[in-house]
Amino acid sequence: MTMAILLVLGFVALAVFMAAPRRKHRLPATEQFVLSLLHLSAWIERTATAMDAAIVRYRIERRCLAIDMESTRTRLLEADHA
Repeated sequence: MTMAILLVLGFVALAVFMAAPRRKHRLPATEQFVLSLLHLSAWIERTATAMDAAIVRYRIERRCLAIDMESTRTRLLEADHA
């Protein structure tokens, strides 16, 4: 249910974005739609890559008995001092 709502909201946002007037180089609606989908897919790809990296990092950290990753150790130390 939630995924369906997100998809509908995404398409509504895409439609609003496509309907917004462009000041220069106005593309036909079909080309604007395809360009918008390409931008959306690039954003999804970057987000998915970041999520995959976070999952891998989490799994690596869970297998270690001690925190061996320097960036995580630094982040935890900064959180303790805050």
